[in-house]
Amino acid sequence: MLFNLPHEKPLLGVPVSIKDTFAVKGFHHAVGIVARKDIIAEEDADVVKNIKAAGAIIIAITNVPEAAVWVESVNEVYGRTKNAYDPRRAAGGSSGGEGALIGAAGSLIGIGSDLAGSVRIPAQFNGIIGLKPSEFAIPIKGHHPCFTKGYPAKMGNVGPLCRYAKDLPLFFRVLAGNEIAENRFQLSKPVKMENTRFFYMEGLRSCFIEPLQNEMKTAMLNCVNFFENKYNTNATQVDFAKLHHALAIYLTSLSETKDAPFAHLIKNMEGEVSVGAEFWKKLCGNSHHTLPTLMILLMDDFPPMDKKTREYCRNREKFY
Repeated sequence: MLFNLPHEKPLLGVPVSIKDTFAVKGFHHAVGIVARKDIIAEEDADVVKNIKAAGAIIIAITNVPEAAVWVESVNEVYGRTKNAYDPRRAAGGSSGGEGALIGAAGSLIGIGSDLAGSVRIPAQFNGIIGLKPSEFAIPIKGHHPCFTKGYPAKMGNVGPLCRYAKDLPLFFRVLAGNEIAENRFQLSKPVKMENTRFFYMEGLRSCFIEPLQNEMKTAMLNCVNFFENKYNTNATQVDFAKLHHALAIYLTSLSETKDAPFAHLIKNMEGEVSVGAEFWKKLCGNSHHTLPTLMILLMDDFPPMDKKTREYCRNREKFY
């Protein structure tokens, strides 16, 4: 019996934190939405079941932006999550609570979800490891919100966050299950790094995105040099012209969802938010919604459908 524990309970006694978008039975499941602040999950999300079955101990539910749709984790239910290393800086989003807690050594491993950087951005901001796997690698049932139709359904994935890179393969196996880990990803098969090709890109040229700062560029090039020297290979610098429109492609794709409108989602499907009224409430300090949420609502009401936007949609398929 004891000899089988490493295989049957690979996370026995390991503390794990869970992003607030995942249902954990008996825990609050607000997702940063005031209309959901008293919601208690009645059933575990599928990925949470996998974590519990592996013997892990869930120690915390972590903060997200309102409805988990922003790059900074702030809402009117729990407030703002700050960076693990510098409270003057953001923790990122939407898995910002996970990033900050793991970065501060409050948790060892945790789960997030990623539509357009929601695992990767907090991981970078807080100095930890985050992975957005291939689509449908990890079960998403029990996640709120859950896109089931349109392009956003393809973009959203569950992903692990770890303090140490060496924990990632084991944790990913637990989240995805042995069958997917072996049949689809062949996790137990060593990767021949000498046959791996490395590509890198030095930032995006966009009026909405800050250029890559020297510190980040230096760090990236140090990584490139490390792989080149260690594996005797040459990394290739690329510059995909259409990728410089990544933000526009993302915003256009997000507006394509055929699920419930965002205005209904942030009212927990009980009514609809009036954008105009909420902006006035915000000016008076009486709104239950964050400013980024109101901006997304505005975009929902007036989705961009000009010629350039349609071109972005066509370009998007080339990167998928």
